[in-house]
Amino acid sequence: MHSLSFVISILAGFAFGSVPAGYLAGRLKGIDIRKHGSGN
Repeated sequence: MHSLSFVISILAGFAFGSVPAGYLAGRLKGIDIRKHGSGN
């Protein structure tokens, strides 16, 4: 059971870490960050 919780925590950390924080902050403010910025 201990190894199952370890694997679940690794997968959850990967899932939460793969979402860009700036994108979520922009969504909360109603801004599409893909349309703003330098386009680089």
